[in-house]
Amino acid sequence: MSCSLFQVAGVASKPDKPEFVTLPTLREQTAIQDAWTEQRISNIPNILDKYAVDAWLTTQREYAEDTVFWSLKSAKQFSARRRTLQLFLANPKPGTPFSYTWGAFKLSYFTIIGEPPSRIGNTPLVYQELFSILSTQNLSKIAVNTSPNISFSSGLHVGELSALSAHLGEKWTSRFVSVPMVAVEFVASKVPEQLEWYRKLQSTAWAMIQEGFSEKVITPGETTTEVITLLSESPGSIFSICFYDPFGNTDERNQDIEWHLHSKLLALNYTTWFHSDVMILTNLPLPSSPSFLPSPSPYTAPHQPDPNPRNIIQHGDLLHVDFGLTALGLTPPPNTSPTSSPLPNLHPSIPKTRPTKKQKVKQTQDIVRS
Repeated sequence: MSCSLFQVAGVASKPDKPEFVTLPTLREQTAIQDAWTEQRISNIPNILDKYAVDAWLTTQREYAEDTVFWSLKSAKQFSARRRTLQLFLANPKPGTPFSYTWGAFKLSYFTIIGEPPSRIGNTPLVYQELFSILSTQNLSKIAVNTSPNISFSSGLHVGELSALSAHLGEKWTSRFVSVPMVAVEFVASKVPEQLEWYRKLQSTAWAMIQEGFSEKVITPGETTTEVITLLSESPGSIFSICFYDPFGNTDERNQDIEWHLHSKLLALNYTTWFHSDVMILTNLPLPSSPSFLPSPSPYTAPHQPDPNPRNIIQHGDLLHVDFGLTALGLTPPPNTSPTSSPLPNLHPSIPKTRPTKKQKVKQTQDIVRS
């Protein structure tokens, strides 16, 4: 039982020629996603062996799903109605499956347990059947998602843990262990077939940014973005440019580019997990010189931030965008990019220092990425 997997790196590289990619129909997307999920689930026994646990148990109620639930579910399942419980085994006894579920899962790898009353998940039959399987398999270490530090491994709610304790008893709950990397590695692992779509989504994201920063959307002197107030700057920190307050002087009526990007997402049937941020960097300081760079450094801020920040984009402005999208269960890293002045070929008075500043920002990115 093996599956070729890889882990996606967290760098959103810009394609040579970004293009908008049309998503398949919802029916086709569901088939694609479920095939990926089944391949990933087939690798769970290998993950359990790697971390020396006999089983992995997850359980959740509707409206209170475990964090990892969204990575395990079928594309047609939108909640844990009314309870969904899953058990995965590293080395099941001969003739028995490695995965069990109580709930609404519709993936072929899951063995559906019990008659309809227990499948709904809100009856004591769930725990009686689980108790029977645990006894048959005679497991010693059962991983549960109770990590105090890692969100992907801490989704077991107190109420569900109490229910397990009440119905399974000390014999089995004493064998519960927190092994955070089981959930983390499952969520992080991807199948090779996902890489093609991962790159298509990145291409779409860059195409949206490219359009959003073009004359199709921006009219210098009219088009607006957020007003960013500098909260603080950490001297010597390469990340000092990131400490801004997105809630300080934000007027939703002024976010022309942000709303264009969000509307474009929905028009193409994509979604996202945060509202885009676009800010004018022209009069903000570049990051202060980090301690590991020689002094004087090309990253040293040449001037102080504008005490009266503006939100109307002008020729020659340096813009920053933080933008991400989601489709097919994939969420590429946010495309966070400094972008040169809008419409650079339409105005002759762009300061000659602007390309230099852009290059310095790109050098900063290279340092962070390395």
